[in-house]
Parts: sequence; structure tokens; C-alpha cells
Amino acid sequence: MLALAGSAGFSQSAQKLTELISTKEATWADAGWLIAVQNGLCEDKASAEEAYNLIKENGYLNHKKEPSKDDKIKLQDFALLCTKANGIKGGLFLRLTKSPRYALRELKAMGVVPNNAAPHQIVSGKQMIDILSSCEYEQQEASK
Repeated sequence: MLALAGSAGFSQSAQKLTELISTKEATWADAGWLIAVQNGLCEDKASAEEAYNLIKENGYLNHKKEPSKDDKIKLQDFALLCTKANGIKGGLFLRLTKSPRYALRELKAMGVVPNNAAPHQIVSGKQMIDILSSCEYEQQEASK
């Protein structure tokens, strides 16, 4: 798993990745750390709270009710973060609405997320790493 994450452009510390892999229910702060490090907003030594604040400041959160850094993150919300982080424009409805629902549908269509994945399930740390790595890989392949 660490080799896969490393090959996908991540530079996070092994300790933080190990913590994330064992996290059964990831938080917005965990997701913020992955996204912020992947996009060069912070170094892998940054705390999850610092990274969460950076994704807020950089426009990754556009929810009607802003989630707390300690809230558990749902699959559809993480899908929206991934589409933003990887520049995935998606279909018409995603471009028009910037909705988590359509972001998840886009990732399903890309084959990044299984078609039977429930939008409101809480993602694990391992799922987040897998999804983010797959999104990055798919975008690299599409740009070739």
C-alpha cells in the first residue's frame, strides 16, 4: 500500500499513512491532509488541522453548512474533494451543480469507485488513499 501511494505522487510520511490506513472512519481533517499534501498546499509534516484549514482557505469546501474538521467524511463528499483536487470536470450536472452526488457518480463512471458504493457511507483512511490515487492515475492517463 505504501509503495502504491508513493508511486502516485504522494510524499506523506510513512507514519501518517500507516495511521490513515488503520483509520476505520476518516474525518474531514484526515481528508484535508491528503488533499492538501497531494496538491502542494502543505508539507507532509503539517497537522491534519492545519491541512484542513488550508483546504478551506483554498476553496475546496463549498458546502451550505461547513463541516467540522472532526466530522466523519462521507463517500460522496470525499468524491467531490477528489474531483476538485484532480481537476476532474466531469459531466454536465457536476459542472453545473458542483454537487457531491454528481461527483460520486463521475467517479463511479470512471471506475474509481464501485457502482454499488453507498453515497452516505463513511470512508476509511484506506479507501481515501485508494480513491485519491486512482483519481490521480486516471487524470494522468487521460492527459496522455
